[in-house]
Amino acid sequence: MADPKEPMARGCRHDSSTLCKLAFVLLVSVTLTRAQNSDRIRDLIGQLANDDTAWSASVGLQKLNDQAIERLIANLKIDPPVGEWHYSRTLATLEKMGPRAISLVTAAFLADQHEPDEPRQRYEERVRDKCVLIEVLGALGPDAIPNLIRVAEAGPRLYHDYAFRAILGPAQTLLLGPGPSSGPWQQIAPMTDEIRQREKAVQPFLPRICALLREDRKHGQPQGVRPELPAAFILALWGSGEVKHAGIQVLRQLASTDEPFCFHDEPIRILALLEGKSAAELLKANLPPSG
Repeated sequence: MADPKEPMARGCRHDSSTLCKLAFVLLVSVTLTRAQNSDRIRDLIGQLANDDTAWSASVGLQKLNDQAIERLIANLKIDPPVGEWHYSRTLATLEKMGPRAISLVTAAFLADQHEPDEPRQRYEERVRDKCVLIEVLGALGPDAIPNLIRVAEAGPRLYHDYAFRAILGPAQTLLLGPGPSSGPWQQIAPMTDEIRQREKAVQPFLPRICALLREDRKHGQPQGVRPELPAAFILALWGSGEVKHAGIQVLRQLASTDEPFCFHDEPIRILALLEGKSAAELLKANLPPSG
């Protein structure tokens, strides 16, 4: 008498074999798709260097998956921002990728750690690459502010200045106007609604910025990088109560240091804006004595 379970066993073996074949076909299909995407991304990134194809290549890359973002990040080392306008087509394309690029750019920044006793040329290249990544985060809008705080807290202190200025974003240009050495691109006033969005997004992080500001004040050096300046601007502009007072107090200290006057220009203009005074009043109080 035939075993009634035998047809069922044969059916299971048949189903298992079919599933294996389907899995194999699916794996091959996914592999081919990834290879095709990789080739497509490589071709489009190559087209960014051509004036005739750069725009369409940028649009094409924006429609692709996260692999395109990762390849663009890697390409920044080949196509870094240069010139008076600090321009790079790779950078411009990355800035248009939107919020989905934020985590990938942040991961690239955090993964590229400085090595002990690395050669000076390698150190300078790494600093350049990491500062460009901070610039990308700043251009990705208010959604990137939590990640910019992570970048600042990850240190070293060198990157605080870039991260805080990236958080301010268009507020710096729209509220203060272009500085004495600004390029023409900074004269384009951005929309004020983004400034309001940044103000809202930064509120939960003001205490952490305040803590970084205090730490930076301990290690500040005359005529050196001063990340406490943009940090104090953030606190004074968007903070309230003690936090706002702490920012204004640091700005007043920076406006009256015993340094060449060029180091006083920005804090004086910020104070003039925030306190409703004319820059002339503040300048008079901080000008060196005439000979």
